[in-house]
Amino acid sequence: MSNSGLTTSEKAKKFLTKKMLLGVTALIIGVAIIFVSSIVPLMIDPSKWNTAGFISDEIINVALTILGEVCLIMIGQAYNQATDISNLAKARVEFDKSVEENVGDKITGFDQWIKQVLEPRDQHSRYTRLLHYLSIENEKYLDLGHSDLKRLLKDPNKIDGIFFRQLNKKQYKLILEILDGKEVINFVDPSTWRKLSKIDTDKTPSEKLANQQKKKSSTVLWSVLTKSMLVVGCGLIFGALIPTGGTQSIGETLMKLFTRLFCFSSAGFMGFFVGCQMNDIDAEYILEKIDVQRQYHSDINFKPLSEQELAKKEFEARVKRENEEYMKLQDNSNKLETKV
Repeated sequence: MSNSGLTTSEKAKKFLTKKMLLGVTALIIGVAIIFVSSIVPLMIDPSKWNTAGFISDEIINVALTILGEVCLIMIGQAYNQATDISNLAKARVEFDKSVEENVGDKITGFDQWIKQVLEPRDQHSRYTRLLHYLSIENEKYLDLGHSDLKRLLKDPNKIDGIFFRQLNKKQYKLILEILDGKEVINFVDPSTWRKLSKIDTDKTPSEKLANQQKKKSSTVLWSVLTKSMLVVGCGLIFGALIPTGGTQSIGETLMKLFTRLFCFSSAGFMGFFVGCQMNDIDAEYILEKIDVQRQYHSDINFKPLSEQELAKKEFEARVKRENEEYMKLQDNSNKLETKV
C-alpha cells in the first residue's frame, strides 16, 4: 500500500528512476576506482588487516558512513516532504479532505465507532488469522476452559454438543496465549485516526498504526547496519591495498582520501533514499487513516451515543463494579465467620 496514491504507470516510472540513479551511482564509483587504481600502482597485502592503522581507518570509515547516512536521511526527508508530487504531500492533502468529508464535527461519534466497531473487528481478525496460520478453522476453541483444552491435547472430544479435533502443542500454546490476553492489539488512542501525526498486507489497520514507529525505526536501523557492513567489506579490500614503488606516502594518502570520500558519499546517497522511504511510510499510515475514516462514514448501522447516554453508561459501570466489590467483601466475611 506504500504507493496506493499512484497509478501503475507512475509506480513503474518511480521504480525505473530509482534503478537509473542507483546504476549511475555505481557507474561513477566504478570509474573512480579505475581512476585511482590506475594512477597509483597497487597490490593486495592481507597482512595489513590486523594492524592498528587498519583498525583505526575502519573505525573512521564506519563513523563517516553513519554520519553521512544520518545527515542525508534528514535532508532527504525534508526535501521529499517539500515536494508537491511526493507520496507524503499527496497523502496530506487527501487526509485533510477526508477529515472534512468523513468526520467533520462528528468527532465523538467517530471515536465511539473506533472503540466499538473497528477495534473489536480488528481484534477478532487478528485471532482468526493467528488460528488459521496453525490450521485451526473452528473459533469455538476460544470458548473452552483450560481443562477442556488440556484434554484436547490427548484426544479429540465432543464438548457441549460441538466436536473438537485434537490439538498439537503449537495450537494449544497459541489458544492459551489468546485466552490469557497475550495476543491483544496495543490499540492507539481513537483521536490518532483523525490527526495527521504520524504495511504489512495481512495485518489489520489497528495493528499497522500501532507498529508505525517500530517500522520506521527498523527501516533506518537496517539501512545503517547494512551500509556499515558494506563499508567494513570495502575497507578490507582498500585497507589491504598498498602502493608499490617510490610514491608510497602519496599513494597511501590518495587511497585514504578516496576510501573516506567513498564511504561518506555512498552512505549519504543511500541515506537520502532512506529519508524519502521514511516519508513514504508516513504516507502509508495517512492513507490507512483515510480508509478508516471512509469506513466510518459509510457505516449506516452504527448509532453513536449522546453525552447523557455515555454518562449513564459510565455511571452504571461504576455501580456494577461497586456492587461486585461489596459482594466479594461479603463473601470473604462469611467465609471468615464460618471458620470461626
